[in-house]
Amino acid sequence: MNIRTRSAVLVVIGDIGRSPRMCYHAKSLADKNCFVQLVGYMDSQPHPTIFKHPNIKFLPLRSLPKIVDGLKGTYQKLLLAVKFLWVFLTLFFTLLLHVKWPELIMMQNPPGVPAMFVCWLAAKLYRAQFIIDWHNYTYSILCQTYCINESDLHLRSASGGSQSVAQPGENISAYTATDLKRRRAVRVDRPVHGVTAVTSKRKKWNNDKKSGRIIRRAIEGIHFWEGFFGRRADLNLCVTHAMREHMISEWSIRPATVYDKPPSWKFKILDVEQRHQLFWRLSQSVSDFASFKSPVNEANENEATCFSFRDANGVAHLRLNRPLLLISSTSWTEDEDFSYLFDALREYDNVVQLSSGTNPVTRLPFMICVITGKGPMKDYYLSRIEKAEMQNVVVVTPWMRAEDYPLLLGSADIGVSLHTSTSGLDLPMKALDMFGSGLPVIAKRFPAVNELINEGINGCLFDTSTELFNILKSLACGFPQHSTQLNTLALNVSKEPKISWDVNWDACVWPLIRGSQAGLSDKRAHRESYVATKDGKSNSDTCKKEVDEKKLDRVEENVKTVATGKEIQSETSETNLQEMDAENNAF
Repeated sequence: MNIRTRSAVLVVIGDIGRSPRMCYHAKSLADKNCFVQLVGYMDSQPHPTIFKHPNIKFLPLRSLPKIVDGLKGTYQKLLLAVKFLWVFLTLFFTLLLHVKWPELIMMQNPPGVPAMFVCWLAAKLYRAQFIIDWHNYTYSILCQTYCINESDLHLRSASGGSQSVAQPGENISAYTATDLKRRRAVRVDRPVHGVTAVTSKRKKWNNDKKSGRIIRRAIEGIHFWEGFFGRRADLNLCVTHAMREHMISEWSIRPATVYDKPPSWKFKILDVEQRHQLFWRLSQSVSDFASFKSPVNEANENEATCFSFRDANGVAHLRLNRPLLLISSTSWTEDEDFSYLFDALREYDNVVQLSSGTNPVTRLPFMICVITGKGPMKDYYLSRIEKAEMQNVVVVTPWMRAEDYPLLLGSADIGVSLHTSTSGLDLPMKALDMFGSGLPVIAKRFPAVNELINEGINGCLFDTSTELFNILKSLACGFPQHSTQLNTLALNVSKEPKISWDVNWDACVWPLIRGSQAGLSDKRAHRESYVATKDGKSNSDTCKKEVDEKKLDRVEENVKTVATGKEIQSETSETNLQEMDAENNAF
């Protein structure tokens, strides 16, 4: 089926360059001769393969003026309201005035407020298919942001009942009952120095109580908002089976599970020559990578770095005493708590000093730790790193081009994922990129992570900084020649079937989009969505439901194939499509 004249709109209320899954969706659609319009913020440039694709057009949203975005303190609630209206208006007018008439509108959630309503409304106006790609939940992120337990909320289920497990009298405000009791006791025990002070503190307490109640009601409303518009989407996609089961029970939404997979055109294992070229270029051209330079240059070495060198014959070699290269990516937020890695690195630095003169089999190597990403707590941790004055660990937080990040992954030795997920139901996409580059991954343990990490096979899991330190120590021991555990994990990762994003998308997503009204180009497509009963009456709802159920069942079979590690050949999706076309014709 040819959709050469069709167009699609993909919406990201965030930085497009830091939303790789939506960028991959855009490229997959564009490769199917669909004109894709990516709407979002252009704070960073996507990978050149996507940015320069002839079938992809970027429509940047206007950011909130800095003078307004900088409001703090008492103006915080006003800022939230202004942001809501700003996003609503800029997104609505962009979709209404600046996009080519789309037949498919796909949005990323979170954030879902107010994007879900705007995209749903635009889909109605354009008579386009409305798709939501669920990466996490907006309400769970807000719960973490405002330090509110989900059990304190009165969440409405799909059946309309309350899901709160809080008991009467408990958690009557943003403070717990214990907190309130303690505050009252402290106030009674200490001397009162004036009526004004008591009145001021009582007023502040009442304001905090009211503020907490308002925030909880808002989060409860957003929870209902997500379920309401999720049920009205033509297609829902999610990232794990755990999230799928939760959405079924929470909102009666049945999404299709589409695992993140590293694209074959972006992530791969580099050979010695490619690694040396990267190390040499970064050490010479990027000041952040000054630690990559070789401290000593031998007479027979050219283009020397601390990891590699080129001999007199022009052949690149890795050093036998090279540092261990660890890489991690963090958003510098509570969702990806850098303190775990920072504390583990400090412990590692102390132990390396004690093992520096021991047997090479048990000696711990010097470590260079590269941390990518931007976030609110970055400056705080950089100051802590500087004060730590570690002697055997160097932490680098570089600015990198988008095309250099996958190359650095393919050159590293260990990857660390600090992602925990506010809902506990999504997976760290950075860890999947690491697997695509042949890296063993050390990941923070949370409920859904077992869908990605097989502990002891392709990586390790930790709960505390002490556990992370012990894992780093055991894997780094004897590096690079005698690190048996690390080499075993790396070998296991390299032997795993490499199912790329393109193959996975063709098998799991394209059949659903192709068979929908948004992907059809003639009147036959509309007739396939309707069925005439024997007495001539329309039975379109029953037909559409039966067809959708068959498609989802078929996609779930493909997802299970992906989860078991079996290769999916490109013919798989074509066979499924032919069978579905036959089924539609039969209707």
